[in-house]
Amino acid sequence: MKVAEFNLAIHESCADEEKFTVEGKAPGGLDLAGLARKAEGVFNRAMLSEKLGVLYLIRGEITVHLHADGEIVVNRIASTAEAEDILSPLFKD
Repeated sequence: MKVAEFNLAIHESCADEEKFTVEGKAPGGLDLAGLARKAEGVFNRAMLSEKLGVLYLIRGEITVHLHADGEIVVNRIASTAEAEDILSPLFKD
């Protein structure tokens, strides 16, 4: 799966208006447990809730929400290009 397939787009601006919330959708859903393993060493913190079907990642001030159904939300990001850069290590084969 490639990050370019997620159709990432700016959804709204954050409180400081220089950062944004970017949203997208991964076709076919996501393997959250596998992504949690890949997040080790890339993100400061990874929290997986299998019950809720969400993987929550923190890297500095940036937060990423990955949902089992494929929904992707990246908060406090400067651009969609930066969101792609943050996500790309998780989706390398």
